[in-house]
This record gives sequence, C-alpha cells and structure tokens, in this order.
Amino acid sequence: MFKRKPIDLKTREGRNKFYQATEWRLLRRTKLTHNPYCEECLKSGVNELATEVHHIIDIEKDPTQCLKYDNLMSLCRRCHSIITSGEHNRARVFEVVNKKWDSSKLT
Repeated sequence: MFKRKPIDLKTREGRNKFYQATEWRLLRRTKLTHNPYCEECLKSGVNELATEVHHIIDIEKDPTQCLKYDNLMSLCRRCHSIITSGEHNRARVFEVVNKKWDSSKLT
C-alpha cells in the first residue's frame, strides 16, 4: 500500500495541495450539502446560497483542524472574502451584511 507524503499546511504549496486532495473535496461537498446557505447571512435573516467553505480556525495556525467538520462554515463569496481579507472581526461581517440587506424590508 502506498502512503501519501504528509502535506505541510504552513506553506502555500502545501495548502494548495490540501485543497486539491480528495478528502478535502468530499468534506467540502458534505458541508455545502448539509448547510447550503451562508451561515453569516442567515444570522441576519438572509437566505444567500453558500459557495465557499471556510475554516474557522485557520489550518496554517492549527493543521489538526483541517478536516474537522465542526471547524467549517458555509459562506457566500462576499462573506468569505470579508473574513479572509483580514477582517476577522465578526462585528464587521454583520455590519457589511446589514448594509447589503436592509433587514427592515425583509419582514
């Protein structure tokens, strides 16, 4: 039986390999199937389809969390961009989502 060489998630090359791995692709598909809507938008009452799966605890900081389902969030592209662009402050995410959708008009 062949054993795959370990992937170093602290390097860009290693993370790129990880995101191409079958294990990640299956877990990602499972997450989007179970949680098809953006988890951040849902907090504001908005039903936006999720297209991205985000690691809550960055895999570069803690590689042991890379394939843990509970460490994942389904997000729309906009929310994922906000979070990954260095805006890790949750209050900022809500502010942007609330500006995008006037929640008073949703009811």
